[in-house]
Amino acid sequence: MACYALGDESINNSDRQLGGEWDIRYQSMAVNFDDEHLESEVVLSYTISDQESQVTIYTGDHCNITVPVDVIGMQKTYSIVNSTHGGLNVTLDIKQDQVFLSDIWTFNADNSTVYVDVCVRVDLVEPTLGNSSVSFNEVDVTLTIDMTKNFILDGSNDVDLTRQGPVQQDHSSDTSYNLESFQCDESGTQIADTIKQSSQLFICLVTNSTNIQFSDIKSLSLSQGDLSLTPISNGIATKNTLTYVTGIESQNVTIETKLVSAFFEADAPDNVKATGVAIMEFKTAVPSRDRRLARAGLPTRNLQEGDGRNGFSVEFALGSVKKDPSAAYFRGIAIVAVTGFTLFTSVLL
Repeated sequence: MACYALGDESINNSDRQLGGEWDIRYQSMAVNFDDEHLESEVVLSYTISDQESQVTIYTGDHCNITVPVDVIGMQKTYSIVNSTHGGLNVTLDIKQDQVFLSDIWTFNADNSTVYVDVCVRVDLVEPTLGNSSVSFNEVDVTLTIDMTKNFILDGSNDVDLTRQGPVQQDHSSDTSYNLESFQCDESGTQIADTIKQSSQLFICLVTNSTNIQFSDIKSLSLSQGDLSLTPISNGIATKNTLTYVTGIESQNVTIETKLVSAFFEADAPDNVKATGVAIMEFKTAVPSRDRRLARAGLPTRNLQEGDGRNGFSVEFALGSVKKDPSAAYFRGIAIVAVTGFTLFTSVLL
């Protein structure tokens, strides 16, 4: 039984007449991680000969270990193009509550980037020979998913066509998991209040996307012109003593922090801009403690430069520090009474 690969010039007319055509041409891949594609995140398109086909999903290593259907589901659709060929679409449903526990899912060092490695094999089979494979095509798919703010595929999604002459294609796709950021009060209600000195600043992050929740706040910076403060530099574990974060592993996170005096030095302080990066994760039925333990045992990869992460931004106004001429102190000058005369001395408040 002959097996012909795409581009094999040995296919001749007599072969076609005896067994028909058996070629498989990989065309493209579409990736969409959003609420509209919860069961169709990845779609691979092929042009194949008008023959019976079988599709199998394997782990990305050597294409020899099948991926369980509770980790990745698969559906295929076929449409006739002409008398000899048709279009085959292979739709992958990445089970978001199970995939992170599987061998195809790996994190980078700080859990902000995820890699999903699978191999998609398409076989054209002959039913009269017990569905024996006559020709096949294997596509190694590597998805690089940025978990910060929302899922952003960073342009390094590789498709390697194996065994039929390797080719590589890069895919970049924006995702639209929702994230809102706004100034709020302690209860989480959106407000637009002026922040006064010594008062608390509350920042709320909310996502309404299905199956998505917050796993960490990667960073938070407060800036006013050349002045900058970083309450969170590299995850919640690095927050300063004036900052609190609640709501991790939910869809509503509140960041509470306090502005230092330097932001209020001007008579009419400029607005302060809060910017940061939130790390998201799939919701899962696995308890959070068990999930963290399982994640700790997964292999990791180093995060490459230029990961294209995006974050949140909130701007808010500051109230001026009023100065009362009759008060016993002014900014920068303290007035101290000493036995019958007044001593002026410079201080830093």
